[in-house]
Amino acid sequence: LSVAAFRVYSEIPLFTAGTTVLVERQAPQVLNLQDATAVAPYWDEYDYYKTQYEILRSRTLAAQVIRDRGLTNLGEGTLSESHPRGLAAFWEGVKDLLTTTVGSASAVPSFSPPPRETNAPDAIRSSVNAYLAMLEVQPVRHTRLVQIVFRTPLPDLSAQLANLHADAYIRQGLQLRTQASSEAEKFLEEKLVELKELLEK
Repeated sequence: LSVAAFRVYSEIPLFTAGTTVLVERQAPQVLNLQDATAVAPYWDEYDYYKTQYEILRSRTLAAQVIRDRGLTNLGEGTLSESHPRGLAAFWEGVKDLLTTTVGSASAVPSFSPPPRETNAPDAIRSSVNAYLAMLEVQPVRHTRLVQIVFRTPLPDLSAQLANLHADAYIRQGLQLRTQASSEAEKFLEEKLVELKELLEK
């Protein structure tokens, strides 16, 4: 009974929250429009979605969320069960950093931690480890949907981290497509100058 009471007292409940993202493949339609209508082989499709899942699990994406939202204090919490009360106190401190947006359902809440001196690379590295320990990427079978799930001792934190992670993934995809379009535009402009010179000759 004493052992059971101690375990119940020491355990920290975890709250699960997630968001669902549609991963839609769009072939670049810049140089050859006929290529965009071709059906991609099965293995090519499989590799593409596996790549997207790995991006969602990547340390790079986690570090981007941590830097953008100022979550370098995540690594200060102990995720092991050896210090459960210290973990509870830590998450209560994190709760104070949550900023909820009132009257805007589409806005993504942000974190505003107090400024303090810290070793930035070490803080981000430990925060990424803690962040990924709470993250789970769950592809929905036979669909193009993927669930981004977080488990933390605070329900609000779980929900906000799931939304922040999905938002960062979407913004990263938009940035990559914008970069590809810019590079294609630059390539076409260079070719146009070459063709103009050839035409003049």
